[in-house]
Amino acid sequence: MVTRRQDLQTGIRVVSEELCVEVRDLDSLVEKEDIAASIDASRNAPSVDTSAIKTLRPSFAGTQLAVVGLPPVQARALPAQ
Repeated sequence: MVTRRQDLQTGIRVVSEELCVEVRDLDSLVEKEDIAASIDASRNAPSVDTSAIKTLRPSFAGTQLAVVGLPPVQARALPAQ
């Protein structure tokens, strides 16, 4: 999308749709790289960068919760387990 400002400068802004997927009950030793590798192994699509993992935080009973931002097609291709 190209936008025009009042001072007549132009800028380019990229807008893309993204779905957030929660990954729950992760072991306390899991890191972002492990999550990205697991998502890559579960589907046939371009690889997921660790920057797609928005948060990785402690949850209950020594587990972790991750929130991963993916394009809708990739998010829907993940198994719902």
